Amino acid sequence: MIVVNEKTRTWPSTSAAFRRSRERHGALSNMTPGMPLVVAGLRFSGSEALYQALKFPALPEVQRTIAAAANGFDAKRLTWNPALKRRFNAPWWNRNRAAAMAYAVAAKLAAHPQRIAAALRDTAGRPIVESSDRDPFWGARPSRGGTFDGANVLGQVLMLAREALQAAPSPQAAAAALAAKALAAAPGLRLAGKPLPPI
Repeated sequence: MIVVNEKTRTWPSTSAAFRRSRERHGALSNMTPGMPLVVAGLRFSGSEALYQALKFPALPEVQRTIAAAANGFDAKRLTWNPALKRRFNAPWWNRNRAAAMAYAVAAKLAAHPQRIAAALRDTAGRPIVESSDRDPFWGARPSRGGTFDGANVLGQVLMLAREALQAAPSPQAAAAALAAKALAAAPGLRLAGKPLPPI
């Protein structure tokens, strides 16, 4: 299962924090360019686009449109369409979004094992935090004292990926283990009209 704490908390100033992809730990960002991946025959610009597509398990045509987006920002923007929002099952998604993110992170690790494994190891066991002024759920807001306040769910998922990496014989095995947990937690996740495949 994917176990994360969705409540706001304070993360220490010593955290391995990232805000932009070009920063030291920026490879861990879902928006990092140059990290395409293929899942269920669909090619995505990166993990953010895959995550956005997973919001619409019953709409494979929408998922294909999101997969064709040039980057993560464009993929996310597509989901803001008012007509599409009316077809979005928010209660279901809120129950499954952490597992969907874990699967997206696992797919990224599998597609770019050396780079992502190195980025996870570079955090040296510290808390991983996505520093964000606007999203205290997936990230955490920086404070004047250098700490971060928020649920930081993406950071927690990345720490699960790091734990899987430490326990597995290879980055690919770690990705497979994390994806298996995600699929067990959210069996309703689908892509291109089919259940998500193992990694």
